[in-house]
Amino acid sequence: MTFRVSKRSLLLAKIIATLIIGVIFAVVSLILPIILGVVRGNIDLGQFFTTLGIGLIIGVMVTVADLPLLIVVLKMKKNYLMSFVVSLSYTILSFVTSLQYNRFPLPLSVVFKWSLPHISSGTMSASITRLFFSTPSCIGILCIVGFLSCYVAVKLFESEEE
Repeated sequence: MTFRVSKRSLLLAKIIATLIIGVIFAVVSLILPIILGVVRGNIDLGQFFTTLGIGLIIGVMVTVADLPLLIVVLKMKKNYLMSFVVSLSYTILSFVTSLQYNRFPLPLSVVFKWSLPHISSGTMSASITRLFFSTPSCIGILCIVGFLSCYVAVKLFESEEE
């Protein structure tokens, strides 16, 4: 009835589940504003699918940007208070760096600084747009974060198996 599952497989399952939940959250959080925009006549069907696509991309990006946090929380196991403190600190630091006029590549601020021009309806000055991340640089940073996070997680969990 039961069988042994390697920690690597369990970790991969947790990462995939987190990715699925992140995408579902992004889509669900976009559905109501999109529907209201269509009803009010502010969004046509072409924009509907574009906005939904951007939402899916942001959901994947935010999930990848949160992988280092996931590893920390998984390592803390039952220490829920410390997990909360680390999560809150990471979120606040990301929010603060997102609002500053710099290009510090904290993963969540990179996602924000990539997505803002794609979800904004207004025009922005050149001094502001130079602070945003291009699609290739955003994907590159998130790929590095994702690969490093997965590598560190696998090494940490393999050391626990020994």
